[in-house]
Amino acid sequence: DNVPWGNATRDEAIKRAAGSHLWWMDDDDVATPDALAIIREAVTLDPGTVHIFKMDRGREGILWDNPEVVLSHIGGTMCVVPNIPGKLGSWVHTKHEPPGKAGDYEFITGTLELLGREPIFHEEIIAVIRPE
Repeated sequence: DNVPWGNATRDEAIKRAAGSHLWWMDDDDVATPDALAIIREAVTLDPGTVHIFKMDRGREGILWDNPEVVLSHIGGTMCVVPNIPGKLGSWVHTKHEPPGKAGDYEFITGTLELLGREPIFHEEIIAVIRPE
């Protein structure tokens, strides 16, 4: 079953976004109380790169455990990217199985490649996924 996971919608939203940076929150995500302040501070210090924060997945633990971009260990909710037209990846890919499920990873790796920069990893948790 090929569930689109909102990937095409995200690609369309990117085209309309006017802010300096992009951050995604799904319907089962909740930002931590200080998330925006943490994000603003990080992007002020280095506005032209991808910032990857941690997210709390409840019983499934905290992502990331190692500061590296790895399939199934990267979620859009933990990433803040500069909104630079022509330097953003795409959410709609079929390189990984199941098709569409790896959209977060595809977007982030595509954006990093287009920017030609490594991400900056941050220890702060900015979101809780499926809070209990």
